Amino acid sequence: MAHVILAETTASVSELKKNPMGTVAAGEGFPVAILNRNEPAFYCVPARAWEALLGRLEDLEQGVSADACKDQPDGEALSYDELQQRSAVRQGIARGELAVAEDRVLPHRQARARMARWLK
Repeated sequence: MAHVILAETTASVSELKKNPMGTVAAGEGFPVAILNRNEPAFYCVPARAWEALLGRLEDLEQGVSADACKDQPDGEALSYDELQQRSAVRQGIARGELAVAEDRVLPHRQARARMARWLK
């Protein structure tokens, strides 16, 4: 099965174990795809790249939140708690969409059977 590798540099799990800092350095500041049996297992992301990524995501989230404020019928800005709640809902929806795309879902009947002891 073909796999998309979203990094220019790759290393095996064995290489990572032998020389973790060398593996990170091989990416020259960019993520390194760590392969297990020639399939991507995870990405090794240098701290600066990770911090930059989180900063960009936060900026995007704030931009989306600012856009949400403009759409309020009364023209009032949303509170910080309301923005956090909307963000949490968006993240939950994204996780659900990913679960559907990865076929990690159950029919309602099976989910109910698994949760029966908590639903009493």
